[in-house]
Amino acid sequence: AADDLIGHETLALGLWARPADREAFVALLRRDGRVRDFVAPFQGRAGHQGVVSISAEQIEIDGEPCLLGIGRDVTQALADRQALERLNAELEARVAERTRQLEASLGEARRMNRELQTFAYSVSHDLKAPLRALDGYSLLLAQHAAELDDESRGHLQRIREAARQMARLINDLLAYARLEQDALAPQPLEIARLVPEVLAHHAADLSRLGVVPQIEVPAVTVRADPA
Repeated sequence: AADDLIGHETLALGLWARPADREAFVALLRRDGRVRDFVAPFQGRAGHQGVVSISAEQIEIDGEPCLLGIGRDVTQALADRQALERLNAELEARVAERTRQLEASLGEARRMNRELQTFAYSVSHDLKAPLRALDGYSLLLAQHAAELDDESRGHLQRIREAARQMARLINDLLAYARLEQDALAPQPLEIARLVPEVLAHHAADLSRLGVVPQIEVPAVTVRADPA
């Protein structure tokens, strides 16, 4: 109640939880004549404890020195700020841990990509040698195509087309292995122009299976890397 406070010093009332805080407050007041937002723990008679922000200034009233002070209970605000700081610290720790995991995953992906490159180069080298021999022999046979019947010439043509397709696949495998090193170069591509190329690569299989594709491709343009 007000009667319990009027005429009594805060020290006598035991409001200061730490006497050292009162000494620091008084020292600032004597030095500057005022104190702004001095935060310290306080305690009440009923055992209530909290944190108060005090602003005070020395004034005179009818020639009498007085102290005008205002105290605000900032216990909840301080608790909220501390909780926010804890949440921020936890969030930063989680972000740091996630970053560490992503860096580890990226390192693993790069390691696997290097292994893929090594595998691709090894496989392409092993495949290109017999492929060159196949293409070379088929070229020799093509020079005597006039001596072959139509069916044999058709077989020879399919052998050469298959060899060229295999060479393209090997080159594509090498290009795929270099994807991480090469920057993407997106450009407009018409889907309608890509479909015939894909069908041409599988023309022999389609013909053998008796498949006659019916193509209806809308005029759609996308941005992609042709590689």
